[in-house]
Amino acid sequence: MEENKMEIFHELIKREPNILSLPIEQLAPISYVGHEAVKYAIGINKKLDKLPLTLQQKARWLADAQDMGDIVIDIEAHIGELLPSVDEMHKIQGEAQKNIRIPERKAVLPNGINSEKAYIARQIKDNPDIVEEVKKEAREIEDIPTKTAVLNKIRAIKAEKIAAQLRDEKIKQPKSTLQEHLDKCINMQSEINVILASIVQNKDQVKEQSMYELARLIRRAAELLKNYTKQEKQKWQKLLED
Repeated sequence: MEENKMEIFHELIKREPNILSLPIEQLAPISYVGHEAVKYAIGINKKLDKLPLTLQQKARWLADAQDMGDIVIDIEAHIGELLPSVDEMHKIQGEAQKNIRIPERKAVLPNGINSEKAYIARQIKDNPDIVEEVKKEAREIEDIPTKTAVLNKIRAIKAEKIAAQLRDEKIKQPKSTLQEHLDKCINMQSEINVILASIVQNKDQVKEQSMYELARLIRRAAELLKNYTKQEKQKWQKLLED
Protein backbone atom coordinates (compact mmCIF):
# COMPACT_ATOMS: atom_id res chain seq x y z
CA MET A 1 0.00 0.00 0.00
CA GLU A 2 2.83 2.41 0.93
CA GLU A 3 4.60 1.67 -2.36
CA ASN A 4 1.40 2.55 -4.22
CA LYS A 5 1.24 5.85 -2.34
CA MET A 6 4.81 6.61 -3.42
CA GLU A 7 3.92 5.93 -7.03
CA ILE A 8 0.71 7.95 -6.70
CA PHE A 9 2.61 10.87 -5.22
CA HIS A 10 5.17 10.85 -8.05
CA GLU A 11 2.30 10.77 -10.53
CA LEU A 12 0.63 13.73 -8.81
CA ILE A 13 3.84 15.75 -9.03
CA LYS A 14 4.15 14.96 -12.74
CA ARG A 15 0.57 15.99 -13.41
CA GLU A 16 0.74 19.11 -11.25
CA PRO A 17 4.12 20.81 -11.80
CA ASN A 18 2.72 23.89 -10.01
CA ILE A 19 1.32 21.86 -7.16
CA LEU A 20 1.71 24.71 -4.66
CA SER A 21 -0.81 26.74 -6.64
CA LEU A 22 -3.60 24.29 -5.76
CA PRO A 23 -6.25 25.28 -3.18
CA ILE A 24 -5.82 24.07 0.38
CA GLU A 25 -8.68 21.57 0.05
CA GLN A 26 -6.66 19.73 -2.63
CA LEU A 27 -3.30 20.12 -0.92
CA ALA A 28 -4.49 18.44 2.30
CA PRO A 29 -4.98 14.94 0.80
CA ILE A 30 -1.85 15.32 -1.33
CA SER A 31 0.09 16.13 1.84
CA TYR A 32 -1.21 12.94 3.43
CA VAL A 33 -0.20 10.81 0.43
CA GLY A 34 3.21 12.49 0.39
CA HIS A 35 3.72 11.85 4.10
CA GLU A 36 2.95 8.14 3.65
CA ALA A 37 5.22 7.99 0.59
CA VAL A 38 8.10 9.52 2.58
CA LYS A 39 7.56 6.98 5.40
CA TYR A 40 7.86 4.17 2.86
CA ALA A 41 10.96 5.75 1.29
CA ILE A 42 12.66 6.03 4.70
CA GLY A 43 12.15 2.30 5.25
CA ILE A 44 13.63 1.48 1.84
CA ASN A 45 16.57 3.83 2.42
CA LYS A 46 17.55 1.94 5.58
CA LYS A 47 18.12 -1.23 3.55
CA LEU A 48 19.19 0.41 0.29
CA ASP A 49 22.72 -1.02 0.52
CA LYS A 50 21.31 -4.56 0.49
CA LEU A 51 19.25 -4.07 -2.67
CA PRO A 52 20.64 -5.35 -6.01
CA LEU A 53 21.23 -1.89 -7.46
CA THR A 54 24.28 -0.18 -8.88
CA LEU A 55 25.80 2.78 -7.04
CA GLN A 56 24.38 5.11 -9.66
CA GLN A 57 20.90 3.63 -9.27
CA LYS A 58 21.07 3.95 -5.50
CA ALA A 59 22.27 7.54 -5.71
CA ARG A 60 19.53 8.43 -8.19
CA TRP A 61 16.85 6.73 -6.06
CA LEU A 62 18.01 8.56 -2.92
CA ALA A 63 18.11 11.91 -4.72
CA ASP A 64 14.54 11.37 -5.94
CA ALA A 65 13.39 10.40 -2.44
CA GLN A 66 15.07 13.48 -0.95
CA ASP A 67 13.39 15.71 -3.54
CA MET A 68 10.09 14.09 -2.63
CA GLY A 69 10.72 14.83 1.05
CA ASP A 70 11.46 18.46 0.15
CA ILE A 71 8.19 18.77 -1.75
CA VAL A 72 6.14 17.29 1.10
CA ILE A 73 7.67 19.80 3.55
CA ASP A 74 7.07 22.64 1.08
CA ILE A 75 3.43 21.59 0.70
CA GLU A 76 3.04 21.61 4.48
CA ALA A 77 4.58 25.08 4.71
CA HIS A 78 2.27 26.34 1.96
CA ILE A 79 -0.75 24.96 3.78
CA GLY A 80 0.42 26.99 6.76
CA GLU A 81 0.54 30.10 4.57
CA LEU A 82 -2.99 29.50 3.27
CA LEU A 83 -4.46 28.94 6.71
CA PRO A 84 -5.86 31.98 8.52
CA SER A 85 -3.91 33.04 11.58
CA VAL A 86 -5.00 31.87 15.03
CA ASP A 87 -6.48 35.32 15.74
CA GLU A 88 -8.37 35.25 12.47
CA MET A 89 -9.64 31.77 13.27
CA HIS A 90 -11.00 32.97 16.60
CA LYS A 91 -12.74 35.87 14.87
CA ILE A 92 -14.25 33.59 12.20
CA GLN A 93 -15.31 31.12 14.86
CA GLY A 94 -17.04 33.81 16.89
CA GLU A 95 -18.89 35.33 13.94
CA ALA A 96 -19.94 32.02 12.38
CA GLN A 97 -21.11 30.45 15.62
CA LYS A 98 -22.19 33.43 17.70
CA ASN A 99 -25.53 31.79 18.51
CA ILE A 100 -23.86 28.59 19.71
CA ARG A 101 -22.58 28.18 23.23
CA ILE A 102 -18.78 28.55 23.36
CA PRO A 103 -18.10 24.99 24.70
CA GLU A 104 -20.07 23.56 21.77
CA ARG A 105 -18.41 25.60 19.04
CA LYS A 106 -16.27 23.76 16.51
CA ALA A 107 -13.02 24.98 15.00
CA VAL A 108 -13.46 26.56 11.59
CA LEU A 109 -10.85 24.80 9.44
CA PRO A 110 -10.77 23.68 5.79
CA ASN A 111 -11.79 20.11 5.00
CA GLY A 112 -8.98 17.66 5.70
CA ILE A 113 -7.26 19.96 8.20
CA ASN A 114 -7.70 19.45 11.93
CA SER A 115 -6.19 21.55 14.71
CA GLU A 116 -3.08 19.36 15.00
CA LYS A 117 -2.34 19.50 11.26
CA ALA A 118 -2.94 23.26 11.30
CA TYR A 119 -0.45 23.67 14.16
CA ILE A 120 2.21 21.61 12.32
CA ALA A 121 1.69 23.53 9.07
CA ARG A 122 2.01 26.89 10.84
CA GLN A 123 5.15 25.78 12.69
CA ILE A 124 6.84 24.74 9.45
CA LYS A 125 5.71 27.91 7.68
CA ASP A 126 7.07 30.11 10.50
CA ASN A 127 10.54 28.50 10.49
CA PRO A 128 11.91 28.55 6.92
CA ASP A 129 15.55 28.67 8.10
CA ILE A 130 15.13 25.47 10.09
CA VAL A 131 13.42 23.84 7.10
CA GLU A 132 16.46 24.59 4.95
CA GLU A 133 18.79 23.26 7.67
CA VAL A 134 16.89 19.98 7.83
CA LYS A 135 16.97 19.58 4.05
CA LYS A 136 20.71 20.26 3.99
CA GLU A 137 21.48 17.95 6.92
CA ALA A 138 19.46 15.12 5.35
CA ARG A 139 21.64 15.23 2.24
CA GLU A 140 24.82 15.36 4.29
CA ILE A 141 23.94 12.11 6.05
CA GLU A 142 22.24 10.48 3.03
CA ASP A 143 18.82 10.61 4.68
CA ILE A 144 15.38 11.87 3.63
CA PRO A 145 14.07 15.19 5.00
CA THR A 146 10.76 14.99 6.83
CA LYS A 147 8.36 17.37 8.51
CA THR A 148 8.90 15.39 11.73
CA ALA A 149 12.59 16.25 11.60
CA VAL A 150 11.67 19.92 11.13
CA LEU A 151 9.32 19.87 14.12
CA ASN A 152 11.90 18.10 16.31
CA LYS A 153 14.51 20.71 15.45
CA ILE A 154 12.07 23.55 16.17
CA ARG A 155 11.27 22.04 19.58
CA ALA A 156 14.96 21.48 20.38
CA ILE A 157 15.87 25.08 19.55
CA LYS A 158 12.94 26.43 21.59
CA ALA A 159 13.90 24.22 24.54
CA GLU A 160 17.50 25.46 24.38
CA LYS A 161 16.34 29.09 24.29
CA ILE A 162 14.14 28.53 27.35
CA ALA A 163 16.99 26.79 29.19
CA ALA A 164 19.37 29.66 28.34
CA GLN A 165 16.80 32.20 29.52
CA LEU A 166 16.37 30.36 32.83
CA ARG A 167 20.14 30.21 33.29
CA ASP A 168 20.42 33.95 32.64
CA GLU A 169 17.62 34.71 35.08
CA LYS A 170 19.26 32.56 37.71
CA ILE A 171 22.58 34.39 37.22
CA LYS A 172 20.94 37.81 37.35
CA GLN A 173 18.78 36.94 40.36
CA PRO A 174 19.84 39.01 43.41
CA LYS A 175 21.18 37.17 46.41
CA SER A 176 18.53 36.10 48.88
CA THR A 177 18.76 36.89 52.57
CA LEU A 178 19.43 33.24 53.28
CA GLN A 179 22.33 33.19 50.82
CA GLU A 180 23.83 36.32 52.36
CA HIS A 181 23.73 34.78 55.83
CA LEU A 182 25.18 31.51 54.59
CA ASP A 183 27.98 33.44 52.88
CA LYS A 184 28.72 35.17 56.20
CA CYS A 185 28.77 31.81 57.97
CA ILE A 186 31.18 30.42 55.37
CA ASN A 187 33.47 33.41 55.88
CA MET A 188 33.22 32.95 59.65
CA GLN A 189 34.10 29.30 59.26
CA SER A 190 37.33 30.33 57.54
CA GLU A 191 38.14 32.74 60.36
CA ILE A 192 37.32 30.09 62.97
CA ASN A 193 39.63 27.60 61.24
CA VAL A 194 42.47 30.13 61.27
CA ILE A 195 42.00 30.81 64.99
CA LEU A 196 41.72 27.09 65.79
CA ALA A 197 44.91 26.38 63.86
CA SER A 198 46.65 29.15 65.78
CA ILE A 199 45.44 27.73 69.09
CA VAL A 200 46.65 24.21 68.22
CA GLN A 201 50.04 25.49 67.09
CA ASN A 202 50.49 27.77 70.08
CA LYS A 203 48.52 25.97 72.78
CA ASP A 204 50.98 26.98 75.44
CA GLN A 205 50.76 30.63 74.50
CA VAL A 206 47.05 31.06 73.78
CA LYS A 207 45.89 34.57 74.44
CA GLU A 208 42.56 35.35 76.00
CA GLN A 209 41.74 37.55 73.00
CA SER A 210 41.94 34.57 70.64
CA MET A 211 39.58 32.53 72.79
CA TYR A 212 37.22 35.47 73.09
CA GLU A 213 37.28 36.04 69.32
CA LEU A 214 36.64 32.35 68.65
CA ALA A 215 33.70 32.24 71.03
CA ARG A 216 32.25 35.41 69.51
CA LEU A 217 32.40 34.03 65.95
CA ILE A 218 30.87 30.70 66.91
CA ARG A 219 28.06 32.42 68.81
CA ARG A 220 27.36 34.78 65.89
CA ALA A 221 27.28 31.90 63.39
CA ALA A 222 24.83 30.03 65.57
CA GLU A 223 22.58 33.10 65.80
CA LEU A 224 22.54 33.48 62.03
CA LEU A 225 21.65 29.86 61.37
CA LYS A 226 19.03 29.33 64.07
CA ASN A 227 16.65 31.76 62.32
CA TYR A 228 16.18 29.43 59.38
CA THR A 229 14.41 26.10 59.18
CA LYS A 230 16.05 22.89 58.02
CA GLN A 231 13.88 22.95 54.91
CA GLU A 232 15.12 26.40 53.88
CA LYS A 233 18.75 25.36 54.31
CA GLN A 234 18.23 22.19 52.26
CA LYS A 235 16.52 24.20 49.52
CA TRP A 236 19.43 26.59 49.28
CA GLN A 237 22.00 23.80 49.37
CA LYS A 238 20.23 22.19 46.40
CA LEU A 239 20.46 25.50 44.51
CA LEU A 240 24.18 25.65 45.26
CA GLU A 241 24.65 22.09 43.93
CA ASP A 242 22.74 22.93 40.72
